[in-house]
Amino acid sequence: MSSSTGETRRRARPEVADLAAARARWQARPFSAYRLTLTIYEPEPPGGCQQELVIRDEQVVEVIRNACRRYRDPMTVSNLFTSSAADPQRITMMSGLDPCQVGSVCRRVREVQVTYDPLPGYPHVLRVAEQNRPNWRHPATWQHLLQYGRPPDYPMLGGSFNQHIVVESLTPGAERQPTCVTIFR
Repeated sequence: MSSSTGETRRRARPEVADLAAARARWQARPFSAYRLTLTIYEPEPPGGCQQELVIRDEQVVEVIRNACRRYRDPMTVSNLFTSSAADPQRITMMSGLDPCQVGSVCRRVREVQVTYDPLPGYPHVLRVAEQNRPNWRHPATWQHLLQYGRPPDYPMLGGSFNQHIVVESLTPGAERQPTCVTIFR
């Protein structure tokens, strides 16, 4: 887009603008403590697992339930924003092995779909998919294509990673109430 002074402005991609607006709404919220319940769907284990947490100042202060212990630390809304960012640190995979490093015959492709809550702005539904794809800039990819008639396949090199996170509930200021027991004599 050109202005009358001849400057060229670059427009932000819609998902980046949505992320910035949602993050601004979240940062402007009137509470610092909340109770978060979310379900994480991953290929393994089949189905989903749930986390129910109490968070204060974006720090987990109590884990009420974490059925996702095998692969996932307790999450906060800040973690969800990091996972939904346009160019974030990659979500920790079950295996630390990443065969698609710079200069490799493959490249890691990441697709993120996110829906933000309209009022406080937290990521309500987050889908992340990562896949290894051929790196067409690497000569070995072309050699494989010419030799075998198809690009290289990477199922044994980390393959793909899919995750779907749904915030089931977020309750502002909700801290777990201590259980009181009255003993009568």
